[in-house]
Amino acid sequence: MEKFVRFNDKLQELAGTTASVLSLILVLLVSADVAGRYLFNTGSVAAQELEWHIFAVIFLLAAGYTMKHDEHVKVDVLYTKFSPKRKLLTNIFGTIFMLFPFCLFIIYYSIDFFLPL
Repeated sequence: MEKFVRFNDKLQELAGTTASVLSLILVLLVSADVAGRYLFNTGSVAAQELEWHIFAVIFLLAAGYTMKHDEHVKVDVLYTKFSPKRKLLTNIFGTIFMLFPFCLFIIYYSIDFFLPL
């Protein structure tokens, strides 16, 4: 089990690094697209599609990385004042009653895109 945890940690670090590099590429691509549109009056639908696809990959890669480093979005105004035990309970509650139902919702409504009826 320890071997799996170490492997998963390395995999998440690689995902975070990849998301960082893709973020830089996305900034450059969007900048070039905006410059082309406003300076040269040429736009590219393909570039815009690529931007959205890269953004989706960044989001998916960074999700696990942020969970690993406990940097996901939360209301820090309240959370920072909690005791360690209350933080743990808040994280467990959020995972069970918010993250899991959201994942099930996404799976349920996206299954038709992957499985033909």
